[in-house]
Formats: sequence, C-alpha cells, structure tokens
Amino acid sequence: MNGETESKKGINDLHVQMWKHYDDLRQKKNATFLTANTILVAAATFSSNNAPQLITAISALGIVIQIAWFLLLTRNGAYISLHRGLLGAKWEPVSKTPRSSVLDRTLPVVFGVFWAFLLAQKI
Repeated sequence: MNGETESKKGINDLHVQMWKHYDDLRQKKNATFLTANTILVAAATFSSNNAPQLITAISALGIVIQIAWFLLLTRNGAYISLHRGLLGAKWEPVSKTPRSSVLDRTLPVVFGVFWAFLLAQKI
C-alpha cells in the first residue's frame, strides 16, 4: 500500500511539474511575441509617411503573427488543462485569477485588431 501511495504522489508531482513547465513556456511565448510586435510597431512608425506599401506588408505580417500567437497559446492552454484535469481536485493553483488561456488570448486579439485596423487604413 505504501508503494502505491508513493507512486501516486510521484505521478501527481510529475503533473504539477509539467503544468509549471507549460506555464513557463507560455510566459516565454508571450515575451517573444510582445517583442515581435514592438519591432513591428517601431517599423510601422518609422515608415508611416514614406512607404505605404511597407506598412501594408508590416500589418499583414502582424496579423499572421497574431494568429500564430493565438494558436500557440490555445495549444499551450490545452496542455495545461490536460495536466490539471489529470490531477483532479488534488492540486489547485495559488491564484484565483481566471484561467491563463482566457487572459492570454486577449493580448493577441487586441494586437490583431490593431494590425487589421492599420491594414484597413492603408488599403
């Protein structure tokens, strides 16, 4: 019986570690995509008066980046939910904020709307 309890504890610890791993990946993805958007906003700002075709290309690239960001966060949220579901009620995160997938998807959508608006202004 003691070996079975230790085995379950080990599996639970593994799921917690995987959840933390996916959460770290989510944070790194957010940082990377925020940096990419910052670079695109700077490029669009510097070329705003000189090259409208360049702004159109930057906006289209921005939209593609937002779609990739959104899909990656969706997949990452599914992995987090899987491991939390496998743990059941045995482990809860410390914070009572909404699930990360709800909050994380907001930023790509906001940037996507921004890039779509900018693209619509230049077409």
